[in-house]
Amino acid sequence: MPERDPPRPLPTSPRFTGLRGLALIAVAVPAMFWLGFGRIDGFALAFTAFLVMLAAGVKYLPALTARIEQEQAGHTAPSISQFDALGVVWLLSIPFAPFFTWILRNMAPLDASDWTTVLGISAFCCVVVPIVCVLPMLRFERRGTAHLALPILAIGTAFPVATGAGSAYDIVRGPVWQSVTVVRLVNIDRLTSKGTRVRAEAVFVDLADGRQLSRAENVKLHEGPARVKVLRGTRRIIGAVQQQD
Repeated sequence: MPERDPPRPLPTSPRFTGLRGLALIAVAVPAMFWLGFGRIDGFALAFTAFLVMLAAGVKYLPALTARIEQEQAGHTAPSISQFDALGVVWLLSIPFAPFFTWILRNMAPLDASDWTTVLGISAFCCVVVPIVCVLPMLRFERRGTAHLALPILAIGTAFPVATGAGSAYDIVRGPVWQSVTVVRLVNIDRLTSKGTRVRAEAVFVDLADGRQLSRAENVKLHEGPARVKVLRGTRRIIGAVQQQD
């Protein structure tokens, strides 16, 4: 009796997996922020990076974990420490620290009266917490697996730190007065994807030196030379004295 050919596998629909899926997330998520809010800020980039890392973890982490366990076979596991719970705090700080500070920055006026509180909280949550909480996890690294695990810890820590780096810079260095020339005051007047109109006057300030800064609501400016008090890390004007031409 002649042998039958093995059944052919049914065709499957193409899926965005691997690098194609990661590239799709990296492009689509910032585009959604642009359509919804009209701007791609530090939180949008950090949130995008977190989703890319999460998708990469789902795709590649099982194989990576198996390889780490194989290379660690025969090594004595480090003893349990009371600081090991900080690893959970580190993991939660990756998405939630940027998200919390993004909400805080959008709810608080961030002007001359409260910038130290707002940016201090942002710097603590996004910079201090991730860096401190990742330190106890370094003792689990072994010589044979450090090249695999250390990049994961470094990239995960870099996400919130990148979001709060500007805030930390402003807390350390403080605002400075600068002589500038205001070229244009940029208004926001656009429709969101839900059909809601967003309007705000003179949200951003274009300067003659090519910078675009945001301004506090209580800062009054018009085109021409001015002295402005600038938070350089967060690129925000919290005080101004208009000068005569």
